[in-house]
Amino acid sequence: MLTKPLKLILSIIMLFSVAIVNSQEQNELAYFKYVPDKWRSEIINFPLDFAPSLKYKGRLELLFSPGMFKGESEEFLSYGFIWAIEGSDVPTPEQLEQDLKTYYYGLQSIVSEGKLKAKANSRVWLDESSSGSDLSYLGIVEWTEPFVTKSAQKLNLKVTFRVNKENNQWQAFFRVSPQQIDHSIWTKLEELPIN
Repeated sequence: MLTKPLKLILSIIMLFSVAIVNSQEQNELAYFKYVPDKWRSEIINFPLDFAPSLKYKGRLELLFSPGMFKGESEEFLSYGFIWAIEGSDVPTPEQLEQDLKTYYYGLQSIVSEGKLKAKANSRVWLDESSSGSDLSYLGIVEWTEPFVTKSAQKLNLKVTFRVNKENNQWQAFFRVSPQQIDHSIWTKLEELPIN
């Protein structure tokens, strides 16, 4: 026969086990196939705490390069992320520009605890190589980098959209780096393993 304290301890252990299993299921990548060696991942659900005015429902998955937060690295602020959003209406270029401004300004504000006031700016345009069912854009984001340098920075980006009508969802695959598009980091970003 189990004593009352032992029953309580076993109950707590079972609750933690269930919580850990549920947490692991929610924290598994769904849109990236795996995390490349030495890269790190993060998963955040929409709506985003740092950009609540983005009225999307869905998921954000990020893969950070090994040098992501090292200011002296050629991989500094080089990463990929996917927005997997409910609905089938892909944003227009104008809406994407506004969404990126909101996203990056919100990120800049929350990381700097409101100390960096410069607004983020973005421009996107149709990639001449767009073809087939995937729609691609090139763009830039100008912001104040809040993690390491806390100075003005221009990020180059590539975005590829695809619509999954079966699941009533669109996905945007972003590749981002302050490095020019011909830098070797872009080969790594293009090779990120998406599902």
